[in-house]
Amino acid sequence: MTEKAEPELALGPQPLHFVGEPRSCWGFVEVQNRSSERLGLRGIPISVSGLKNSASLPLTKVDLFARVLPGESFRAHLCLSLHPQTPPGRYAAEILLGKDRRKTIIEILETWELSVLPDRFNIKGPAGKRITRTVWLTNHGNMPWSIPDALFAP
Repeated sequence: MTEKAEPELALGPQPLHFVGEPRSCWGFVEVQNRSSERLGLRGIPISVSGLKNSASLPLTKVDLFARVLPGESFRAHLCLSLHPQTPPGRYAAEILLGKDRRKTIIEILETWELSVLPDRFNIKGPAGKRITRTVWLTNHGNMPWSIPDALFAP
């Protein structure tokens, strides 16, 4: 019972496609062990231009940890965790496993997420007096968002 680094592992025949928001973009892949030995898998290399992982580093691998018995195949649910401000759109990629190279599409959906600090506050003052309060707005999504001018008092 020896462990190898994936020389006889192959991708199944199903098409590959990832869909989701940047922090959780999901897809499936079928992995086949075509050898007579138990093999270990510690990730699947991916080649894609312009996408970064959640740590802002180039995306080079999809995490998948498994031990695959001889002749076994299984379907794995994979999650890409990309930089949260990855723009929405379709990105062409290539998955590499053993001798197999498979084109895939990564489809990033729009994410609208805005935080306001402080999240609660009261303003009291005499009528007619101008009162100011600092409020922080942070865009955590991947879509541009602007504050309408009407929110600012003259």
